[in-house]
Amino acid sequence: MASNIPASLRSADIGRYALRAAQLERAKPVVAYWCNFWIVNQIIERGLHTSDDNVKSYTTDLVDKLEKFRSENTDNDAVMDAEAANAYLEQFGLEILGRAEATMKANKVTNKLQTPSRLPQPFSSCARFGPTLRNQRLLRRSSSPSTMQ
Repeated sequence: MASNIPASLRSADIGRYALRAAQLERAKPVVAYWCNFWIVNQIIERGLHTSDDNVKSYTTDLVDKLEKFRSENTDNDAVMDAEAANAYLEQFGLEILGRAEATMKANKVTNKLQTPSRLPQPFSSCARFGPTLRNQRLLRRSSSPSTMQ
């Protein structure tokens, strides 16, 4: 999904989160899920899904991907429960910061350290995920043929 992100979303500073989600897709699928969830939330909160058809299509595809992942992971508390998700993402952030700290202590800091040590905003705002489920439902309704004009 990171490769086909519309240009207007790249300029809205959403592209780097899509890239990070794509990077984590295999290694940390739950983190990628919440990163994508944050992307959808930002698109809907900012009303970007109404800006053009490419953004709306991208958002709808991403929502479909999220729904599929959620339905395949109903037994995973880090996906289904906001508190567990918060703990999971906090642990992920601590792992990244721990690796960055170890690199700094070993005096082996390079330009690569900058990317993993900067935590994207989705990892610091897990508590806000709950209300965004409503936003996904609103997007679904606005995309249905019966409500389109």
